[in-house]
Amino acid sequence: MRYPLSLLTFITISLNTYAQSFSDFTPSISPDGEYITFYTYRHGKAEIYKMKSDGSRQTRLTVNQNSHDFEPAWSPKGNLIAYISNPTSDASDTEIMIMDTNGNNRKNVTNSAGHDYSPSWSPDGKSIVFYSERDGNAEIYIHSLQNNETTRVTNSSARDVYPSWSPDGKTIAFVSNRDNEKSEIYLYDLDSKKITRLTNNNFEENGPKWSPKGNKILFGANIDGDLDVFTLDLNGKNLKNISNNYENDFFPTYANNEETILFTSTFNGGNDIYRLNTATKKLKNLTKTSTFNGNPFVSKDDQVIYFNSKRDLNSEIYRIDLDGKNEVRITNSPNAETAPSGSERKVLYAEGDDIFLLNTSTNKIVNLTSSEAKEHSPILSKNENSVLYISNEKGSHEHVYVMNLNTKKKTQLTIGDNDNGYASWSADGSKIVFHRQVGRIADVWMMNSDGTNQKKITDGKGANYNPTISPDNK
Repeated sequence: MRYPLSLLTFITISLNTYAQSFSDFTPSISPDGEYITFYTYRHGKAEIYKMKSDGSRQTRLTVNQNSHDFEPAWSPKGNLIAYISNPTSDASDTEIMIMDTNGNNRKNVTNSAGHDYSPSWSPDGKSIVFYSERDGNAEIYIHSLQNNETTRVTNSSARDVYPSWSPDGKTIAFVSNRDNEKSEIYLYDLDSKKITRLTNNNFEENGPKWSPKGNKILFGANIDGDLDVFTLDLNGKNLKNISNNYENDFFPTYANNEETILFTSTFNGGNDIYRLNTATKKLKNLTKTSTFNGNPFVSKDDQVIYFNSKRDLNSEIYRIDLDGKNEVRITNSPNAETAPSGSERKVLYAEGDDIFLLNTSTNKIVNLTSSEAKEHSPILSKNENSVLYISNEKGSHEHVYVMNLNTKKKTQLTIGDNDNGYASWSADGSKIVFHRQVGRIADVWMMNSDGTNQKKITDGKGANYNPTISPDNK
């Protein structure tokens, strides 16, 4: 079936809608292949998770009820994660953040008005390229993590978007409509600062990605009413339509070799992931379902593919061998049991909007909160008698609560018209640290374990989250 050219915008909107309805989305594997990050809507807002590559040890990295955090991207060395954060109070503002792989030390690297999107790491991990609308028009920028400076790369009246750094670090590919109404692919040489138009076609192009050797560009295009996947040499020659069918093909990505390309296609009526061997032209449907399967990502050893599927009505992350065998579902987010903490005897976790306690000796599970409020992020005290957690029980704002596990008495420790989150104990149980969000500013606060003597301990100049106290209480 051929679609009118005007439906390209509709297709893009539909894919964005998928992101809103899915629970777990866009898996990205760490450079060493040990971990996968993804973002999820299982808590109502987009949050970033990390898990082992087999789906175990799922850990929530962002706990922020005031923003959507999505599209995590590993740094080349695997020591940092870049992601996009969108405050729920301001839909017109998105920022690019970085954090440690355990969710700590978050930093806003863009910190500007307007939208900042599509972070792509330099191969040495020292800079991030992205596009921004901070000056009223979408342009390409580079932020240096070494000197904390941001440099504007492009300057045109057109939209310059979706930058992608080459494997050798010398060139940035991006999409622009600077020469006509159609989106074309351009190359920016970092040494000469020269911009070269790579494509010159009468159809829309998007999402350029480099081949592992850096000698080709992989991209999607609407050539005649449906989306296809193309490759092109860096001299602008040897354009190949590698999917070339009458359906929509999107989300293309290289495996870690030049011959294998993965993409999602509606070829058989569903949205399935296909593997194409560009040498033999052999195409294989790997997922074979009648529903959405997308965002494929290949492990570094070229053995396993991770992807999203909506076959069970709710999107989950699956893994499958590169030959299409041994497919395994590795997330299960409906009524997900998340953010576990505790001791060998007592395990706390959040399920739905409540906090549960599991006694590992008897396997007895008790719902501690059982209210209409949303409760999450439980932390057990060292003496195992109390639990800290976050709740919006008495209004729209989230506050820190403590519950005595012997009497089940709960006490609200923070008050006011601001959101509070991620509370944790000091080693001796005498202090509690937490973060408080005031507009776009989040600061770390400390208080006594009974809620008295609340003090702000950071400077109020940015986003400070997820505090913990050192074991020596200093």
